[in-house]
Amino acid sequence: MKRRFTHTFMLLIFQLRQKWLWLCLWLIGITAFASGYVSAFEKIAEDQGKVGLFITMKNPAMAAIVGPLPVKFANQYSVGVMYGHEMTLFIAVITMIIAGSFMINQTRKMEENGQLEILNSLHIGSQASSMATNLLVLLHTVLTIILVSGILVSYNVSSIDLKGSLYFACSLGLASLLGASIAYLCAQIFATSSQARGIFFSIVGILYVLRAGTDVSNLILSKFNPLAWTYLGHPFYQNDWYYLIGLFLLTLVVFSIGLVLESSRDLGSSTIAPKKGKTKASKWLATPLGFFFYLNRSTIISWLLADGVIALMYGSIYGDIDTFVSSNKLISQMFANNSTTLVNSFTSLIMVVTTAIGLVMPLVIVHKVQFETNKERLGYLLVQRVSRLKVYYSSLILALFFGTLAILINGFCLGIAATSSMQANNGKFIITCIKASLNQWPLVCLFVGLMLLSLSLSIFVGWLVYGLLGYSFCVTYFAVLLDLPRWMMHTSLFNVLAKMPMEKFDLMSFAILTGIGILAMLLGGILYTRKEIV
Repeated sequence: MKRRFTHTFMLLIFQLRQKWLWLCLWLIGITAFASGYVSAFEKIAEDQGKVGLFITMKNPAMAAIVGPLPVKFANQYSVGVMYGHEMTLFIAVITMIIAGSFMINQTRKMEENGQLEILNSLHIGSQASSMATNLLVLLHTVLTIILVSGILVSYNVSSIDLKGSLYFACSLGLASLLGASIAYLCAQIFATSSQARGIFFSIVGILYVLRAGTDVSNLILSKFNPLAWTYLGHPFYQNDWYYLIGLFLLTLVVFSIGLVLESSRDLGSSTIAPKKGKTKASKWLATPLGFFFYLNRSTIISWLLADGVIALMYGSIYGDIDTFVSSNKLISQMFANNSTTLVNSFTSLIMVVTTAIGLVMPLVIVHKVQFETNKERLGYLLVQRVSRLKVYYSSLILALFFGTLAILINGFCLGIAATSSMQANNGKFIITCIKASLNQWPLVCLFVGLMLLSLSLSIFVGWLVYGLLGYSFCVTYFAVLLDLPRWMMHTSLFNVLAKMPMEKFDLMSFAILTGIGILAMLLGGILYTRKEIV
């Protein structure tokens, strides 16, 4: 048993030297994001801002986004409680995703690329590399907890004490460890890093969507959701450590299962054997378009299903919005005795969420071309009768078609579920949701065009496109919660288009974004046909 972990600490130092820059950026980014907004929340809480925000957060729609209110009265909604309520869930999800992606890259992807086989030939333990990666994530988590809790206490805000700061930081740290453990388990079960990453993202997405529904309809069910354990202990208010103990124990269980599965399989294999393909290709598969669809089919199908489920979950909350408005006289007056304004505002925000999720899939389709090129596998295709232009336009057609289909599914599913939950007798709101989703179509053109353009540039540019999508989403999504300055809101691409149905359709912004996207596609095509491919 001990031989399996021989030279674990030597590999830990090796990985630390290899990934030190990435780990530092991860540490600085998470620390800054988790502890850098206390001053903004202090400004929000001034005068009657605390009362207004408390009323806003009572909205079931907001509970679905950030979690349920931990307090019953506005005077209890201090800066600390406010910070823990609105920040914990988002940062927990981000840390889970980053830690999980890092774990898959250092385990299954290294094994897939043959790097782990080289390491194992140097007389190290068969599980030493994966154990070193887990220890590295643990070390990073401890540093994150120390830095985040220390910076929060340094603000000298009465409601942000040492106990609450430590609890808040530990909840984020344990979310990171849980994400790494789940990803480690996925890396043992599935044969490729793309499959493991896709299943891992799906698990995190399902946990988030499920807690969105149960936080609104039945809070007791949320107590069975591990993701909800990060915030149900209510940092800076109750600081219930039982939830964090549950997170720690679950992490240990998942990690232990991963260790057992890794020890029971051979290097390069997986718990679930990959499905064997057909011996003869169909005529559709023999075309560039069919071939690229075959390579991306699992991503496309799973992402479209996830889009539809998320839209249905958010749509099911609309019935609670009506109840929320009618149950409070002050809120009824704010919204002119009806919920139309609030529903439209919520719909425009949900469109941003679902569009951002839907945009990832077409970007992955295009990025697959870059991946195959780097693996030196695309050259075998191009030496046949397939031109680079056919490869380029095949990925373009797939990305545009399924990107458009994704936003249509978002609008349709959201409208169906919302109409059902509000018990409306007409389909006007379904049409409204579909129009609002189609209003986001220029973003599909723009991001697909930028990703296609990146195929002829450095691989770093492709990751910048993902970063631009994430930045635009965060700025728009956190604008109200963090009271972001107006100039910063203008830097988000989601704020260029009209926020339908809250605002009227803006033809000018629609045409400009679409035109820039088409221009990027044409320029990318010209550069790609001249690019030398190995």
